[in-house]
Amino acid sequence: MFSVREASVAALVLAASSASALAGVTYHSTFGSTTQYGGSFVAGSSSTGDYTLTPSSLTATLRGDCSYVLPYQTNSPGRWKTNMLTLFTVGLIPVEVTSLDYSMNFKLVMGNGDAFSPRASVITDYYIQQALDPFNPNPDTDPIYFGNGRAYYQEGNGYNVVDESYPAFMNNPVLGAGLTYYLAIRIDAGISNPGAYSGVSQLSTTLEFGGTASGGTYDGFGFTMNFREVPAPGAAGLLGVIGLAGARRRRWG
Repeated sequence: MFSVREASVAALVLAASSASALAGVTYHSTFGSTTQYGGSFVAGSSSTGDYTLTPSSLTATLRGDCSYVLPYQTNSPGRWKTNMLTLFTVGLIPVEVTSLDYSMNFKLVMGNGDAFSPRASVITDYYIQQALDPFNPNPDTDPIYFGNGRAYYQEGNGYNVVDESYPAFMNNPVLGAGLTYYLAIRIDAGISNPGAYSGVSQLSTTLEFGGTASGGTYDGFGFTMNFREVPAPGAAGLLGVIGLAGARRRRWG
């Protein structure tokens, strides 16, 4: 379960003062994340998150770097996992999610291997979930209103840069008034040594996605939710009702 740091008083005041200009959505909490390691020695890692809120969109961005090594003698995989949640609360009017966009911009580097080893993967998932407990969101049990993912694989010594974006296809869900939700980004990077490569004592993998080691070169992982307030009945429809009422009065008179 996540422990999310509360936003500063200044941030809450700012969100409250601009709520009327934000189409019924206010930012709720600061960046919260957990990072897990397994199977390999982590040489260094860092991750940071931020968000951008406009009257019609909320964008969560995850940036950082991670380097880890794996002894050539083992076939046990090494993994580096991190998660980011960006919480927001819907105001008095429900909002309709009009579109979702996900982007990846990172570099994956593998060293000391040959044409087949090591093998690495970067698996990313992105979700809109409802926070049943706004102070303790739990991505493992909270309801998912939209979810999708992407996977990138690389084999052998060398490096590649990934710069891709994906629009999400969905049925425009409506988020309920007064409820708290979050955009969730999850990164699961792994390295394995499928062959008995014995040329060196260690294999290495580095994932650069906009952190200190990469000098902010890459944009990292971004998840944008575009939304609008559920529209009220139009003025034309209201005039039609008024006209109908007037016609009835004249007829009865």
